[in-house]
Amino acid sequence: MLMLILYESTRKLVGDIDVAKRKKLTKRQTNALRKHRRHHTKKHMKFMRTQMRKGKTFTQAHKAAMKKVGR
Repeated sequence: MLMLILYESTRKLVGDIDVAKRKKLTKRQTNALRKHRRHHTKKHMKFMRTQMRKGKTFTQAHKAAMKKVGR
């Protein structure tokens, strides 16, 4: 039973990563990030890109990045 739970949790984690890498950002999102990067660190920008690929909006991704990574 424990093996099944571990397998399922691993599978879900890998699934999120695959979706995040496959989904492309729109031109509008790319332009917004390009302007935004002047004010923030690479770590902040990487976190935002990942969140946006998962389906969050620019504002949602920015707020999450500020909370978790900072500027």
